Amino acid sequence: MHETVRNNVIVNIIRTLTMTVLSFVTFPYVCRVLGDSSFGLYNWATSFVYYFLVLARISVPNIAVREIVKVKNDQTKISQKIHEFFIIQAITTALSFGLMCAIFFSVKSFNTVDTKSVVFILSLNFLSGVLSFEWLFTAFEKHTYMAVRSIVVASIVDILIFAFVKYPSDLPLYTFLCVLTTILTVISNLVYLP
Repeated sequence: MHETVRNNVIVNIIRTLTMTVLSFVTFPYVCRVLGDSSFGLYNWATSFVYYFLVLARISVPNIAVREIVKVKNDQTKISQKIHEFFIIQAITTALSFGLMCAIFFSVKSFNTVDTKSVVFILSLNFLSGVLSFEWLFTAFEKHTYMAVRSIVVASIVDILIFAFVKYPSDLPLYTFLCVLTTILTVISNLVYLP
Protein backbone atom coordinates (compact mmCIF):
# COMPACT_ATOMS: atom_id res chain seq x y z
CA MET A 1 0.00 0.00 0.00
CA HIS A 2 2.80 2.44 0.91
CA GLU A 3 4.44 1.68 -2.44
CA THR A 4 1.23 2.59 -4.29
CA VAL A 5 0.88 5.85 -2.38
CA ARG A 6 4.52 6.73 -3.06
CA ASN A 7 4.13 5.96 -6.77
CA ASN A 8 0.95 8.08 -6.96
CA VAL A 9 2.68 11.00 -5.25
CA ILE A 10 5.68 10.79 -7.59
CA VAL A 11 3.45 10.55 -10.67
CA ASN A 12 1.39 13.55 -9.55
CA ILE A 13 4.52 15.61 -8.86
CA ILE A 14 5.86 14.81 -12.34
CA ARG A 15 2.49 15.72 -13.84
CA THR A 16 2.30 19.03 -11.95
CA LEU A 17 5.87 20.01 -12.78
CA THR A 18 5.44 19.18 -16.47
CA MET A 19 2.18 21.11 -16.73
CA THR A 20 3.81 24.08 -14.98
CA VAL A 21 6.79 24.07 -17.35
CA LEU A 22 4.49 23.85 -20.37
CA SER A 23 2.50 26.83 -19.05
CA PHE A 24 5.68 28.86 -18.51
CA VAL A 25 6.71 28.18 -22.11
CA THR A 26 3.32 28.92 -23.69
CA PHE A 27 2.05 31.86 -21.62
CA PRO A 28 4.60 34.53 -22.69
CA TYR A 29 4.20 33.55 -26.33
CA VAL A 30 0.41 33.77 -26.22
CA CYS A 31 0.49 37.12 -24.39
CA ARG A 32 2.83 38.59 -26.98
CA VAL A 33 1.03 37.21 -30.03
CA LEU A 34 -2.57 37.88 -29.00
CA GLY A 35 -1.94 41.27 -27.42
CA ASP A 36 -3.65 42.90 -24.48
CA SER A 37 -7.12 43.26 -25.92
CA SER A 38 -7.55 39.74 -27.28
CA PHE A 39 -5.88 38.06 -24.34
CA GLY A 40 -7.94 40.17 -21.93
CA LEU A 41 -11.14 39.10 -23.67
CA TYR A 42 -10.02 35.47 -23.47
CA ASN A 43 -9.30 35.75 -19.73
CA TRP A 44 -12.64 37.45 -19.04
CA ALA A 45 -14.56 34.82 -21.03
CA THR A 46 -12.66 32.00 -19.34
CA SER A 47 -13.53 33.39 -15.91
CA PHE A 48 -17.17 33.88 -16.88
CA VAL A 49 -17.57 30.31 -18.17
CA TYR A 50 -15.49 28.87 -15.31
CA TYR A 51 -17.94 30.12 -12.66
CA PHE A 52 -20.70 28.13 -14.32
CA LEU A 53 -18.47 25.08 -14.74
CA VAL A 54 -17.84 25.14 -10.99
CA LEU A 55 -21.57 25.47 -10.40
CA ALA A 56 -22.21 22.53 -12.76
CA ARG A 57 -19.96 20.28 -10.71
CA ILE A 58 -21.21 21.29 -7.22
CA SER A 59 -18.97 18.67 -5.60
CA VAL A 60 -20.47 15.80 -7.61
CA PRO A 61 -16.99 14.48 -8.58
CA ASN A 62 -15.84 14.51 -4.94
CA ILE A 63 -18.91 12.64 -3.74
CA ALA A 64 -18.65 10.23 -6.69
CA VAL A 65 -15.05 9.36 -5.81
CA ARG A 66 -16.03 8.67 -2.20
CA GLU A 67 -19.02 6.50 -3.18
CA ILE A 68 -17.12 4.54 -5.85
CA VAL A 69 -14.32 3.77 -3.41
CA LYS A 70 -16.89 2.36 -0.95
CA VAL A 71 -18.12 -0.22 -3.49
CA LYS A 72 -14.82 -0.76 -5.30
CA ASN A 73 -15.04 -4.55 -5.18
CA ASP A 74 -18.64 -4.94 -6.37
CA GLN A 75 -18.97 -4.57 -10.15
CA THR A 76 -22.78 -4.31 -10.07
CA LYS A 77 -22.75 -1.52 -7.49
CA ILE A 78 -19.96 0.27 -9.35
CA SER A 79 -22.02 0.27 -12.55
CA GLN A 80 -25.05 1.53 -10.67
CA LYS A 81 -23.04 4.35 -9.05
CA ILE A 82 -21.52 5.34 -12.38
CA HIS A 83 -24.96 5.63 -13.96
CA GLU A 84 -26.34 7.58 -11.00
CA PHE A 85 -23.49 10.11 -10.96
CA PHE A 86 -23.50 10.42 -14.74
CA ILE A 87 -27.20 11.39 -14.64
CA ILE A 88 -26.71 13.78 -11.71
CA GLN A 89 -23.75 15.42 -13.46
CA ALA A 90 -25.68 15.70 -16.73
CA ILE A 91 -28.60 17.42 -14.96
CA THR A 92 -26.43 19.88 -13.01
CA THR A 93 -24.40 20.65 -16.14
CA ALA A 94 -27.53 21.32 -18.23
CA LEU A 95 -28.97 23.59 -15.53
CA SER A 96 -25.72 25.50 -15.13
CA PHE A 97 -25.29 25.87 -18.90
CA GLY A 98 -28.87 27.15 -19.19
CA LEU A 99 -28.25 29.70 -16.43
CA MET A 100 -25.04 30.83 -18.12
CA CYS A 101 -26.83 31.33 -21.44
CA ALA A 102 -29.68 33.24 -19.77
CA ILE A 103 -27.27 35.62 -18.05
CA PHE A 104 -25.01 35.98 -21.09
CA PHE A 105 -27.80 36.83 -23.52
CA SER A 106 -29.58 39.15 -21.09
CA VAL A 107 -26.57 41.48 -20.78
CA LYS A 108 -26.38 43.65 -23.89
CA SER A 109 -22.69 44.52 -23.55
CA PHE A 110 -21.76 40.83 -23.87
CA ASN A 111 -23.39 40.55 -27.29
CA THR A 112 -20.39 41.39 -29.46
CA VAL A 113 -19.23 38.99 -32.15
CA ASP A 114 -15.85 38.34 -30.50
CA THR A 115 -17.32 37.81 -27.04
CA LYS A 116 -20.01 35.47 -28.35
CA SER A 117 -17.55 33.35 -30.32
CA VAL A 118 -15.07 33.00 -27.44
CA VAL A 119 -17.77 32.18 -24.86
CA PHE A 120 -19.43 29.74 -27.26
CA ILE A 121 -16.16 27.91 -27.89
CA LEU A 122 -15.31 27.83 -24.18
CA SER A 123 -18.77 26.40 -23.50
CA LEU A 124 -17.56 23.15 -25.03
CA ASN A 125 -15.84 22.64 -21.67
CA PHE A 126 -19.26 21.72 -20.28
CA LEU A 127 -18.77 18.39 -22.07
CA SER A 128 -15.98 17.55 -19.68
CA GLY A 129 -18.32 17.73 -16.73
CA VAL A 130 -20.56 15.09 -18.21
CA LEU A 131 -18.32 12.90 -20.32
CA SER A 132 -14.83 12.93 -18.82
CA PHE A 133 -15.49 10.50 -15.94
CA GLU A 134 -12.34 11.89 -14.31
CA TRP A 135 -13.80 11.06 -10.90
CA LEU A 136 -13.91 7.38 -11.84
CA PHE A 137 -10.21 7.30 -12.71
CA THR A 138 -9.45 9.10 -9.44
CA ALA A 139 -11.50 6.57 -7.48
CA PHE A 140 -9.59 3.68 -9.07
CA GLU A 141 -6.27 5.49 -8.56
CA LYS A 142 -5.34 5.57 -12.24
CA HIS A 143 -2.84 8.34 -11.57
CA THR A 144 -0.25 7.12 -14.06
CA TYR A 145 -2.82 7.05 -16.85
CA MET A 146 -4.11 10.51 -15.93
CA ALA A 147 -0.59 11.94 -15.74
CA VAL A 148 0.56 10.49 -19.06
CA ARG A 149 -2.69 11.55 -20.74
CA SER A 150 -2.45 15.09 -19.38
CA ILE A 151 1.18 15.52 -20.42
CA VAL A 152 0.61 14.14 -23.93
CA VAL A 153 -2.54 16.22 -24.51
CA ALA A 154 -0.97 19.42 -23.15
CA SER A 155 2.14 18.88 -25.29
CA ILE A 156 0.07 18.36 -28.45
CA VAL A 157 -2.01 21.46 -27.76
CA ASP A 158 1.07 23.58 -27.01
CA ILE A 159 2.70 22.50 -30.27
CA LEU A 160 -0.50 23.42 -32.15
CA ILE A 161 -0.60 26.82 -30.43
CA PHE A 162 2.98 27.60 -31.47
CA ALA A 163 2.29 26.37 -35.01
CA PHE A 164 -1.00 28.13 -35.72
CA VAL A 165 -1.59 31.08 -33.37
CA LYS A 166 0.28 34.03 -34.88
CA TYR A 167 -1.94 37.15 -34.70
CA PRO A 168 -4.51 38.78 -32.39
CA SER A 169 -7.19 37.75 -34.88
CA ASP A 170 -6.35 34.13 -34.04
CA LEU A 171 -8.18 34.44 -30.70
CA PRO A 172 -11.02 32.04 -31.71
CA LEU A 173 -8.41 29.51 -32.88
CA TYR A 174 -6.44 29.88 -29.64
CA THR A 175 -9.65 29.46 -27.66
CA PHE A 176 -10.51 26.31 -29.59
CA LEU A 177 -7.02 24.89 -29.06
CA CYS A 178 -7.38 25.46 -25.31
CA VAL A 179 -10.74 23.67 -25.39
CA LEU A 180 -9.12 20.94 -27.48
CA THR A 181 -7.38 19.90 -24.27
CA THR A 182 -10.80 19.08 -22.81
CA ILE A 183 -11.99 17.37 -25.99
CA LEU A 184 -8.90 15.15 -26.25
CA THR A 185 -9.13 14.32 -22.54
CA VAL A 186 -12.78 13.30 -22.91
CA ILE A 187 -12.03 11.17 -25.99
CA SER A 188 -9.08 9.52 -24.26
CA ASN A 189 -11.12 8.79 -21.14
CA LEU A 190 -14.03 7.36 -23.12
CA VAL A 191 -11.65 5.05 -25.02
CA TYR A 192 -9.93 3.96 -21.78
CA LEU A 193 -13.16 3.71 -19.75
CA PRO A 194 -14.22 0.14 -20.66
